[in-house]
Amino acid sequence: LLSFSNDGFLKLWDLVDRSLIADLDPQIRYSNGFQLDSDGKVVLGVNFDAQPQLWHLDSPDNGLTLQGHSQGVSKLRLSRDGKIAASAAGGSEIFIWDLQRAELLHRLAGHGADVDALLLKDSMNGLVSAAHDGSIKVWSTSDGMLLFDLVGHTAWITHLRNADKNGRILSVDGTGAVFLWDIQTGERLAAFEGHIGTVTGLVPRPDANTLLTSGSDKSVRVWHLDNGQQLARFQLEQRPVSMVFSGVENDIVVSNAGGAVHFLRM
Repeated sequence: LLSFSNDGFLKLWDLVDRSLIADLDPQIRYSNGFQLDSDGKVVLGVNFDAQPQLWHLDSPDNGLTLQGHSQGVSKLRLSRDGKIAASAAGGSEIFIWDLQRAELLHRLAGHGADVDALLLKDSMNGLVSAAHDGSIKVWSTSDGMLLFDLVGHTAWITHLRNADKNGRILSVDGTGAVFLWDIQTGERLAAFEGHIGTVTGLVPRPDANTLLTSGSDKSVRVWHLDNGQQLARFQLEQRPVSMVFSGVENDIVVSNAGGAVHFLRM
């Protein structure tokens, strides 16, 4: 577990015996948003100077700043295996980092507006990036080449989310349009139409082939993930804030802006 507080301490904990493993450069103040790889060996975050900071936990006292950005980093993603990262800093350019060498690997240029979202796909050595002009691009992290443009959105991208462990992703724009894509082919597979206004939440459940969305229209909707068919709609009195599929197969738990918790059944 990683924890961070306003006193500038970033700490790594062992959850089994609740012991402190390491203090990571406690003399430096950090912003939040730190990420840990799947093996718990690599930590990546944004430091007080708004630049990427890297630790290999075999030597936690040697945090390295990744040098290259001329502006503060606004988007940062760590791969699950801790070998690469992607970052963007207040513009249209994206950096791919080799974290084993702490070196810049590729500079990706192609978006015509600021980058709003990044999503790494470790299983296919891919990166998905989305910009404020509604453009979405799929890149190879191996050679930095552009693979596909995902065309269809007409407004800024608010969400990029994995739809499953394979090559499918979900995207949402500022008009409330939700699309399902196959990023191995660049094909749009489905559109989820129904919300009036912005979509505020997105929870896929690939094992049940369903998608849960919430919107500023105060509705929660359940969709067939493959074809975009709406399966159920629940109208709340106040805006949904968070939601999750419960352990029961068709039950959903939703909290709203008024502090109420709703238990919904399809």
